[in-house]
Parts: sequence; C-alpha cells; structure tokens
Amino acid sequence: MKKFTKNVVKEFKKSFGRFLAIMAIIALGVGFLIGVSQATPDMKTSMSDYLRENMAYDIDVKAAYGLTSGDIAAIAQTEGEDGEILSAFADFRAGRAKDEDLVKLSDALIKWSAGVIRRS
Repeated sequence: MKKFTKNVVKEFKKSFGRFLAIMAIIALGVGFLIGVSQATPDMKTSMSDYLRENMAYDIDVKAAYGLTSGDIAAIAQTEGEDGEILSAFADFRAGRAKDEDLVKLSDALIKWSAGVIRRS
C-alpha cells in the first residue's frame, strides 16, 4: 500500500499543471451553470413584467375562413379576457412577372374594450 501511495503522489507532482488546468475548467463550468440557473427566474420575471406593461396578447385565434359571431362570443367569455382586437389579413403577390414580391396586408378593424367600440 505504501508503494501505491508513493506512485500516486509522484504522478500528482509530475502532472500538477494538468491537474490545476482540469480543476480550473471544472470550476468555470460549475460557475457558468450556477449563473445560468440563477438568471433564469429573473429573465422570466422581467419578460412577464414587460408583456404586462405593454399589454401583449395571451391568445391568438386564427381561422382560415373567418370567425362567426358565436366564435367571437365564446372567445369573449374567456376568463381574464379584457378585450379583443379583430383584424383581417390578406397575402398576395405584387409586382411584375419577374419582380414579384409576397405582400401581407393587415388591418385592425375594431377594438372592443370595456364596452366601447373605437377605430384602432
């Protein structure tokens, strides 16, 4: 056992630089992992605050052929729903034969908020 211990100590002395390098790499990795795991809740909180302050939407409902009045009424009864913005979109090609571009038109038609209809 004494000979084994001597060999282990000799190997550490020979490659002490390599040992320190590996320990430094491990320390950097652990530090990075801890930093990322501690930053995640802060990032979630700041994103949530940003979305609330700028009144971003929670649900985006799309339909290929539009929505009926019944569909809109069902969406309006969603819990926590403050209002909706109805809009129409159209995609078409514009330009000449060789220089055609795909164009997306959108129009916010009516904003319904607290029982008041107004143009957006």
